[in-house]
Amino acid sequence: MHICQIEWRTSSNKDENNKEKDVEQICHWIRELREHEKRENALLQISKRREGVEDLAVWLWYSYGTVSVLLQEIISIYPYILPPTLTAAQSNRVCNALALMQCIASHRNTRKQFLDAKIPLYLYPFLHTTNDSRPFEYLRLTSLGVLGALVKTDEKEVVKFLLSTEIIPLCLRIMEQGTELSRTVATFILQKVLLDDIGLSYVCQTYERFSHVAMVLGKMVIQLSKDPSHRLLKHLIRCYHRLSENNRALQALAQCLPDQLKDDTFKNLLDQDRPTKHWWKMLMKNLTKVEQLRLERIVRVVELKQRKPRVYKLLEMDIQYCEHMIREHGNDYGIPLYLYPFLHTTNDSRPFEYLRLTSLGVLGALVKTDEKEVVKFLLSTEIIPLCLRIMEQGTELSRTVATFILQKVLLDDIGLSYVCQTYERFSHVAMVLGKMVIQLSKDPSHRLLKHLIRCYHRLSENNRALQALAQCLPDQLKDDTFKNLLDQDRPTKHCAHWGGDFEAGR
Repeated sequence: MHICQIEWRTSSNKDENNKEKDVEQICHWIRELREHEKRENALLQISKRREGVEDLAVWLWYSYGTVSVLLQEIISIYPYILPPTLTAAQSNRVCNALALMQCIASHRNTRKQFLDAKIPLYLYPFLHTTNDSRPFEYLRLTSLGVLGALVKTDEKEVVKFLLSTEIIPLCLRIMEQGTELSRTVATFILQKVLLDDIGLSYVCQTYERFSHVAMVLGKMVIQLSKDPSHRLLKHLIRCYHRLSENNRALQALAQCLPDQLKDDTFKNLLDQDRPTKHWWKMLMKNLTKVEQLRLERIVRVVELKQRKPRVYKLLEMDIQYCEHMIREHGNDYGIPLYLYPFLHTTNDSRPFEYLRLTSLGVLGALVKTDEKEVVKFLLSTEIIPLCLRIMEQGTELSRTVATFILQKVLLDDIGLSYVCQTYERFSHVAMVLGKMVIQLSKDPSHRLLKHLIRCYHRLSENNRALQALAQCLPDQLKDDTFKNLLDQDRPTKHCAHWGGDFEAGR
């Protein structure tokens, strides 16, 4: 196939001669990609005209050496990512190459080859960047555009590939930290993954995956209530609606859906967009399926709260019995599972806080035994996401006990291996630990700091986690923020001497 056989979308006879000249010019620029001195201009010119050429992707893919040249352009930027020294000119040049990659990714005749070659993986280092300068933001946005072009096709093979490359944690991080435009594209990618049955099943397969997604979506809704964006709201509502079509996720959404989606916060935006309002109504309709059950639970809790002294006494008796049964029969009866509804509560009144704290005490008594069977049992019940939520939202005492439980799980080889098995698990743990460190720098707590440092130290004993911690360890643990607290506690200070390990991890 000759390079000048490209089909054009417009076929007006009077412009035919001009189009032939344009085709010849595109052919010329594609050939010039192989000449290093002329490559930058060729990338720019082809990128500008890519929308007008129907089969440009085919010519880029099958012409000699072109894809290798585009990959070379992408890889050449890696050294400028860390430390972040990327210039605007470098960013523009590589983004022109990425724009041509997007063209290949979106074309029906080159998409499969693009995936089979695993080319999207070459873009992931750009998505992992956190520098907020314009060159880096442009780089992230254009890379997201390539993935967005892939998911637009609604093909299962695309979703399978992206799930295998841990795309969801990456999107969630950008949704939390990026600019509005990057967050919008990342949310669109998540939405398209969820709309596929494989993607929905993947996210709802474990509580830890669902909770990470729900937590980020909730934060974005709260942020949108202060700084509205119609495009972003549209994708968020589609994500929530799709999650509500999974029974397990629906039960959880009944508890954690942000109030801003239930009241009139977004009424004006929804009134301007009928399709989005339709999906919002469908979401509300799905939630009514579990509302009756939720009301019955609330009534029971209120009845208990009215006679709380008696409840506390009964609770203490039940927990003593529970601890006795666990000591006598191990995990045979799965008794700790009966406490999990208490740990899922979010009401911050004293009765509920006491309920959570005492329930955590039972699990704390279990992990104190340092037995592998205990850790195996707790991991099978998704204890880590539960602890992480309490570590983020609970009172200081509840957060301390939850962090202690996480620490004891990590100290077992099985627990450490479990957390570090996937990027999504590790990143969730690291994100919560990092937030707690920042919070501790403002409101110090010796007990909590001790457990946090033990968690970080244990994570640093895993090679993969060590590499990641070298990049994401909070600055407050590297400087003198906690010097006074550490000087008062030699064992904790000993664990905090990890600088050499992290330098090795780099």
